[in-house]
Amino acid sequence: LTISEVYTLVNNYYGTKKIDSIGKIPLADYDGPAQIKGFRQAPRGVGFPIMTVVASTWNPRLGYNYGKAFGDSALGLGVSGLWGWAMDNHRSSFFGRANESASEDPVLAGKMIANIVQGFNTRGRYCFLKHFSYYITGWNHRNYGKLCGAVYNTEQGFRETTLKAFRYAFVEGGALGCMTSYEGLGAE
Repeated sequence: LTISEVYTLVNNYYGTKKIDSIGKIPLADYDGPAQIKGFRQAPRGVGFPIMTVVASTWNPRLGYNYGKAFGDSALGLGVSGLWGWAMDNHRSSFFGRANESASEDPVLAGKMIANIVQGFNTRGRYCFLKHFSYYITGWNHRNYGKLCGAVYNTEQGFRETTLKAFRYAFVEGGALGCMTSYEGLGAE
């Protein structure tokens, strides 16, 4: 690969271009854990219930079928990958991504989204989970470039809460990637 070809792989927002030198096909990736391409882009996919509604059923089979239907919507639009679903635990009533996230319980969230990812993958699509791993609010939108703050937790607490949900989704679900959170963890 040339440097310019590598650049096309890492600096695109909605997928990657084809690279003839290695036979790579173009891929289209979109955000939308409730609808492929959201409400601002057309054509867009089917609107699905938000993740908290799906998780509140406690029905892994429903999650699997939800993932398959979501994958059918992506397939129909020529979308290869999805930025979703969010694995972030509900830790505050002010959490801005609660609609994308399944639950405050890491086992419920992990098991449900693992099944959704499995169903989605049956359609030859892939997803990048959100947001590894302690997403609170993301960037401070009033002062771009500065982080909102840090999260403090012990290693054991980290493994028993946030990381547990991600583990289910990656190991059992087969998720292939993850978005970053931009949060500070402790003093880091």
